[in-house]
Amino acid sequence: MFKTIFAWINKLINPVKPRDPIIKMYILVRTDLPPIHRAVQGGHAIAKYLLDFYRTNTDNEGRLFFAHKTLAIYQQWTNGVMIYLGVDDELELIKWETKLLSNGVNVASFIEPDWGTPTKTALACISYGDEFSELPLLNMNFETFTSHDIIPECMHNKL
Repeated sequence: MFKTIFAWINKLINPVKPRDPIIKMYILVRTDLPPIHRAVQGGHAIAKYLLDFYRTNTDNEGRLFFAHKTLAIYQQWTNGVMIYLGVDDELELIKWETKLLSNGVNVASFIEPDWGTPTKTALACISYGDEFSELPLLNMNFETFTSHDIIPECMHNKL
């Protein structure tokens, strides 16, 4: 009985606060790329985001760390949750980039320079994620792939 009364008093004194939304890094990758390239291009987009929006510092003990150059809200993402999402092709990727930029979201798009004509392959941004509810998780099934999956079609004549 005393435990129940104590629990009730504790709830009155310390009400449960709603959990704060978590800042996540979202990586949008084209699904018209072979699975092996989806992983690589997503990684390029993450690296570009860090280069564009973070600066490196060292702490008092000389350890390297990243600090976001812009908004304080982005400092809440500390290499936590990363979510890979799929978009159909370059056109859809550009539409998402435009939408995010118009909503004030910092976006880093990676343009692959080695496939003949430079092409946007992936983008990375940090967000609470409400805008991404309609996008599917990216499928990176690596179980089967051929040499054509490893080398993009546009590079075959250059080898």
